[in-house]
Amino acid sequence: MTDQRPALDRVPRDKENDYSKDAAQTRRKFAEEKSGAALAHVGAYSFDPATLPGNIENFIGAAQVPIGLAGPLVVNGEHAKGAFYVPLATTEGTLVASYNRGMRLLREAGGVKTTVVERYMQRAPVFHFPDARAARDFGRWIDAHLDDIRRAAEATTSVGKLARLQQWSVGPMLYLRFNYTTGDAAGQNMCGKATLAACNWIAKNHAAAPRFTLSGAIDTDKKHSHMNVLHSRGARVIAEATIPDALLREVMGTDAATLFRARLVSNAGGMLAGTVNNGMHSANGLTALFIATGQDVANIAESHAAITFVELLASGDYYWSITIPSLIVATFGGGTGLATQRECLELLGCVGKGKVEKFIEICAATVLAGEISLASAVVAGAIGSRATTNTDATGNRRPMGPLAEAKAVAIICVRDRAKALPFYRDVLGLKLTSEDPFAAVFDIGGVPLRLSTVGDWTPHAHTVLGFNVADIHETAALLSKRGVAFQRYPGFDQDAAGVWTSPDGAAKVAWFNDPDGNNLSLAELA
Repeated sequence: MTDQRPALDRVPRDKENDYSKDAAQTRRKFAEEKSGAALAHVGAYSFDPATLPGNIENFIGAAQVPIGLAGPLVVNGEHAKGAFYVPLATTEGTLVASYNRGMRLLREAGGVKTTVVERYMQRAPVFHFPDARAARDFGRWIDAHLDDIRRAAEATTSVGKLARLQQWSVGPMLYLRFNYTTGDAAGQNMCGKATLAACNWIAKNHAAAPRFTLSGAIDTDKKHSHMNVLHSRGARVIAEATIPDALLREVMGTDAATLFRARLVSNAGGMLAGTVNNGMHSANGLTALFIATGQDVANIAESHAAITFVELLASGDYYWSITIPSLIVATFGGGTGLATQRECLELLGCVGKGKVEKFIEICAATVLAGEISLASAVVAGAIGSRATTNTDATGNRRPMGPLAEAKAVAIICVRDRAKALPFYRDVLGLKLTSEDPFAAVFDIGGVPLRLSTVGDWTPHAHTVLGFNVADIHETAALLSKRGVAFQRYPGFDQDAAGVWTSPDGAAKVAWFNDPDGNNLSLAELA
């Protein structure tokens, strides 16, 4: 009996020049014939396939991911200084808008302070011995010969430098973790080559000629690990900002105290879930930046880990920081030299020698903008309102209007600000946030109220501003004690406090005037 299998055609290759438009077209035609799919858009690209060796095999075309622009993002870093417009490649609707909103808040708060703590890339071999004691003694030998090991490793690279070598004993094995600085490159391949040379030198010069495995898995390439959180893989970078409470209310529609309580809830939930990131969604911004700038996107597996730390300051303002312990990026090598990816790096001013730390700081600041925006949307109840379409009564989706996501501002005209200001501030208890020659601005639950001075203003009888309250009689009693007189209207069945109840009992309303005669109201809804 014979095992007969159907003949399968191999993907075509051109032995003479496999990186050409003709070779790509031949493979697309092959794929179309095999699948029945049309690949016209896949075949529409602008770069020269001759630039792709080392980046792709069996090239057929390009996946065109839309790029949006967010910013300006103001960064007060040691390497990134100034305002940056950030390219984000994504197909997730509202992501760019959300990051843009966070960047606006941080910009108005004075910008993001960024700090690169350290940056290493690792390869982690394991050496095998007959027993634990031999492995322990080998570790002492490693310490004594570190300079020789360093010379062997660094002989393979003009850029990489062996910064430190860590050890962990497990049974009859010794795990080593080689930590290198790698210039502007991410450096995984560089470190692998250097570490192989170092291991060969060790095996040749140690008396036991120990057997080794080049990767013992504690370098955790393309995988998250707690070791990376503690010891860094790629860059350990911190982005931080202090945000005024009034600015949070004005831009985000929430406040520092509410955000702080939400952070406590998130920390508890993250501990319960065992998450590697107690923040919101650092992977979103980083992935979009990675795709736009030619990073190895699989490094998101390590890079998305983050630690959020916040403080509710005595001033009422909000300190917010995010620490990214294993951000793996490059401005040289890999996909960073491809056409569109290089253009996006140029947009950030991150092309050329010595620019990787600048790019790292921009990445971290971008993450902080996204964290603040999403967290604020969640606590403000706006997470569902970020969409750009809604559904009408027939179930059809239609575009929202141009002001669907705008923040409302209430405006009341007054003749005499000197009388109006103490009424709204001291009697009604509203928070005065600013004054200018044109208006006094108060905060009402995150909505600005402008008292605009108009000398010839004549108020009308209809309500210009209403307040929904939990208990209308309790609120009316407090205001009455502060001198507020509630209006009574003929034909309205109002109670002793001046409260009218609608015929269906669904609403209770009471009306009163400000010093200029503008009609205001209280309402309690069932």
